[in-house]
Amino acid sequence: MCYLDLDRLLLLRDRGPGSQAFPFDGDWVPLVRIASQRGDFGVVRVGDRHEYLTDPGGIGSDDDYRWWIPRTGVAIERVDAEEVLGGRS
Repeated sequence: MCYLDLDRLLLLRDRGPGSQAFPFDGDWVPLVRIASQRGDFGVVRVGDRHEYLTDPGGIGSDDDYRWWIPRTGVAIERVDAEEVLGGRS
């Protein structure tokens, strides 16, 4: 599952059962860009796969950026900070 804080431009990947572990799982990381496979930037919608470009080190260098393309989005839900990772936000 992916959590986005679009006010602060942060992303958190909460690894689900059977998902491969990645560095920075469970950590809020700076979000540099969101792109859809339709060619949109900054738009998140159900039914699309999105490319998330992050800067986990917060350095702002292209060499440190990481990208992640999760499965197709099936829902968008607003949640409170207390709900993220069982309150470990």
